[in-house]
Amino acid sequence: MCRRAPASVRCSHGYQTPGEAKTSCENPRRVTLIPPRAGREAQPANNEAPIPDIQSAVGHCSSQLTKFPAVSRKRSWLRRSDSGGGRRNGWEERPGEGEVGRVGGRAAENGEPVLRSDVRYTFSPISKDMAAGELEKAVKDVIYRGDVPASPGDPRSCLTNVNKQKQLVPQAATGVKSCSALREAERRGEHEIAAAQGDSGGGVVRAGDSSQPRIAVISRVNLGLAIVGRELWPCLEGPLMNVTAVMEGEVLLPCDVATSIEGDLPIMMMFYRNESGTPIYTVDIRGRRPIQAKHKPVTILKDRAKFDMTPGNSGLRIRTVWSSDDGLYRCRVDFKDSPTRNSRIRLTVIVPPDSVRIVDINGNEKSSTIGPYVLGMTLTLKCIATGGRPPPKLTWWAGHKEVRGEVKVTSSEVINTLTIPSLQRHHLHQSFICHANNSDLAVPVTAAVTVDMTLPPMSIRLLGVDGPVSAGVGVTLVCMVVGARPEPTVTWWLDGRPLTARDERMLQNNVTESHLVLVATPEDQGRYLSCRAETPGLLQSSLEDGMKLVVHYVPKVTLSLDRHIKAEDVKEGLDVFFTCAADALPAPSAIHFYHNNNHISVNNTGGVLLFNTTLVLQKIDRYSSGSYSCRAVNTQGEGVSRPINLDVKYSPVCRTGQKWVYGIARNEMVHVSCQVDAHPKHVSFSWKFNNSAQTTDISEAHITSNLTLSTLTYTPKTKLDYGFLLCLATNSVGRQREPCVFKIFPAGPPDALKNCTVLNESTDAVQVSCEEGFDGGSLRASSWRCTRRRDTSSSLT
Repeated sequence: MCRRAPASVRCSHGYQTPGEAKTSCENPRRVTLIPPRAGREAQPANNEAPIPDIQSAVGHCSSQLTKFPAVSRKRSWLRRSDSGGGRRNGWEERPGEGEVGRVGGRAAENGEPVLRSDVRYTFSPISKDMAAGELEKAVKDVIYRGDVPASPGDPRSCLTNVNKQKQLVPQAATGVKSCSALREAERRGEHEIAAAQGDSGGGVVRAGDSSQPRIAVISRVNLGLAIVGRELWPCLEGPLMNVTAVMEGEVLLPCDVATSIEGDLPIMMMFYRNESGTPIYTVDIRGRRPIQAKHKPVTILKDRAKFDMTPGNSGLRIRTVWSSDDGLYRCRVDFKDSPTRNSRIRLTVIVPPDSVRIVDINGNEKSSTIGPYVLGMTLTLKCIATGGRPPPKLTWWAGHKEVRGEVKVTSSEVINTLTIPSLQRHHLHQSFICHANNSDLAVPVTAAVTVDMTLPPMSIRLLGVDGPVSAGVGVTLVCMVVGARPEPTVTWWLDGRPLTARDERMLQNNVTESHLVLVATPEDQGRYLSCRAETPGLLQSSLEDGMKLVVHYVPKVTLSLDRHIKAEDVKEGLDVFFTCAADALPAPSAIHFYHNNNHISVNNTGGVLLFNTTLVLQKIDRYSSGSYSCRAVNTQGEGVSRPINLDVKYSPVCRTGQKWVYGIARNEMVHVSCQVDAHPKHVSFSWKFNNSAQTTDISEAHITSNLTLSTLTYTPKTKLDYGFLLCLATNSVGRQREPCVFKIFPAGPPDALKNCTVLNESTDAVQVSCEEGFDGGSLRASSWRCTRRRDTSSSLT
């Protein structure tokens, strides 16, 4: 708090001109101190006695300093110019912004700065009896603002030189030895923590030795100045909180803005990073509602940080944390009534490893599937993690089980070497995963490989044949191979002859199946069927399984004639022997003989005999001609022999269905046809006439013959010419035993029509069809038409 100035003295505050001075003021909570260089205490210059305090310094310089500057808001940057024309004292004026007295990038040129700040000052009277606030302002604007240049003859040079010569002796807080004592003195109003190296609250800090920060403590009692060392530095910055975040994640740097004083509110929040004296984020609520607070982040935080004023969860919220955000932060909160609150936050940014890779023993990087390896081979894998803060912990995992490896840490890498001395079958498709993790907050970075192996078959089985197979029927056989990797080559063999498989496929659990559709033949009976599996590229990896086939098949039947009989030279009257031979498995249960596909039944009295597999036909005739076969039956079906065509040669016989009766008148000529069946068909005919009186041969002049047909032209002339005509035929087998007889009788009146049916009827006609009777001796096909006329009665034509 600020001591009240005497009634006769007006208190000036801030960067105000005397005309803007107020009767009440607030003490500035911070001043900027230019500490002594490292290793040197404040010693008087030119063997002068030390000046004990600020008031003494003012008195010392009172003869020279009659006015002190009150800084206005306006300033310019001046650049040194060789020619002073048009410029003030050889300096070129350039507009600029920023806090008064902040000069950067200066360099000496003939003892003068190249770039300096030209501040336009107003002056007001000064005396040793000025109020503390005005004296502090003088110290702040003149003595401790080291970047305000002074030249000889300037009325400010005395105080500036006093400061440069380190003649001020810290004596106000020399008894402060602990943070608690310092805080207690501050609470009582006796001292105020003014500034620390790296702090920019109120001015620029001139760093002497960055390894020895200083704290300036201003005594409210006698305006004395004390400088304490590193051991009291945390007193300014408040308690320390540790916060951990993952790079590219989100983090809240907590900063408590609550106060227990009713009606008290925060008016300004500032975040500092490490030992920097410039706030990285400022929230200004002075003269505003909290919702209208001005947020001023530095450029690097502009798009990814925001001060969250939520009660109980306030602080600087950083989105997309960068690895460079790691460091020590300080949050300063200025309240309307409460003392300034400082808190420190140690932000540790977890940086995941840049890369995690797996290499083999030769240094070749591996990913996904590795191998193939063979049984018993040694597998060596190295997991290498590069980068990461802190260095990651590398672990190997096989499924959910951790596998121990040998860990080696270098300056830039962490290496975990995994060795499997002898690969076994259970390592097939085993995934080895390397986890790189440096925080429970971060998702582990992983790399994984899966082991592929070349394996010989463990077993082979031929499935699908439990007993005999039927010839001609497809049977699906399965050759199951277990344990081979990659998919084995499966081949099928039948008595050394290769067979073609239908398909081959890889199943789960390292099982391969090959399918073969076998259509066995009777000739395959007793042959050896096998399947063989081999792993490609792996020697001595062949396994085989097989069996002898038992093939059941339909009887193969053969029919044969007795060797003494020629099928093409069989004549009626002979005995014929047929033998049926059947090749079958199982043996035939029955054998049957067929004639023209009609079953032949045994008839001992009819001359049909059966002895085991032999059929005997006694005294065959022309009806014995035709196709003969035999059939054998077993469980697989019925086998039919190839037929034997028995061609029985016989002498001519009359063909049935001929016209046997002819009625003709005298002197009427008639053609009588005689047809016979004979084998061979080359026959000769002879005709005879027979009546009750005699039998006479008919001359060949009246006979016309063609193979088995003979036509006789006959004309009866007398009563004795009516009777019977006899037709006889002869071939190479013999003469016809019974002649063909045709009756010749005189013609008479025709029989009446019968079974008449109307075929078609119209308005003027009707068509009727009747069955004709005997025409009196001349049989002719007849059709009768019945016509009805309008002017006459119906007539039949």
